[in-house]
Amino acid sequence: MVESQMERNNLTGYLMSCADAPDRRFVYSRESEEQERKHYNYFTEEIKLKNLVANRFGQISDTFILYVIGLMEWATSDTIAAMLRAYSSNYKELNIASTYASAPGKEQQAANEAVKQRLKVLVSGGFAFRRQYDVLRSDGTTHTVTLYGTDRDSQMYVAHKFNKGKMVMRPWTFAHPLNEAIATAAAAFVASVIADRGGGRLTTIKEDALKTKEMGVMILPPWIYLDHDEEKYQVIFVPGFFNQNSAYQTDLDFENAIKYKVQCIKNFMYMCASIKNQGSRKAYVVAVCESSMDMENFKKIIWQTKVLAGYGNIDRIYFTSEGAVRSVADLRDAFLKLEEMEDGELTFTYERPPFVWMK
Repeated sequence: MVESQMERNNLTGYLMSCADAPDRRFVYSRESEEQERKHYNYFTEEIKLKNLVANRFGQISDTFILYVIGLMEWATSDTIAAMLRAYSSNYKELNIASTYASAPGKEQQAANEAVKQRLKVLVSGGFAFRRQYDVLRSDGTTHTVTLYGTDRDSQMYVAHKFNKGKMVMRPWTFAHPLNEAIATAAAAFVASVIADRGGGRLTTIKEDALKTKEMGVMILPPWIYLDHDEEKYQVIFVPGFFNQNSAYQTDLDFENAIKYKVQCIKNFMYMCASIKNQGSRKAYVVAVCESSMDMENFKKIIWQTKVLAGYGNIDRIYFTSEGAVRSVADLRDAFLKLEEMEDGELTFTYERPPFVWMK
């Protein structure tokens, strides 16, 4: 427990440095884009249906894998396994393969490997696709990161199989540039860690879009409901990677992209406050950044736009990174939030979020 302002300042500096820690997986570079490998087996709808009838695919446990990928948009195999583990722990009656729902430890490695094996089958049948990129480790070696996504056919299949009439479709996932895919996968990773190891119960992975007056229908990033005793929260995880790709983004495009994310946060907060029967489920936002520079850029845009001022919105936004989540011993210590100074400037400060508990 932090007892002094000096300790808070030290932890704030530490978490900012963790954002730049070596050996992270969700790191974008032009080199990674040039070396990216994509794998997508295309089959017609007729062939896919024949495979389903032949029971090569279509097991309920496979459908849950596709379900999680579709809602996360991009995810690694360990992210998928962690989210399935968290979901099955609260809904033990669901037919999620027991190997996926294993407890942490060696069993968790077995669960991750079991998910990997089914992903290979799903990719071979055209129900999922993958893209791979390499990151350079501190020892000079490279590590290959594999991201999985699904297309409209797979999302429609899940919706029909599970009778999910309002499940939002993301048909153009494969068209995302690599920097956006990596950012989305990082947000999904943090969401899965909080769902699996955050001490609460994952009661819902939100499936529908959010309708707003200002921005129309918003397809949100990972959006989950967490419960702990009588406490109820809803949290969205916003990708905060701001890698400008000069091949298709001007400086103005880049700035507008950041401002758009701030507007999304504002509309999420507003709609959650106004939707009936959600008053007891408090809304929070986690911005998942690649680096300390991204954190500073996000803070700068929030301060410049002023759209999050008032109504306690600033107090409900937390910042973290893959590096911080992987570095801390206690997950509650992986977060920073913004504090408004007397001169109106914003600064980062360490604070434990209310939606992560001791496990």
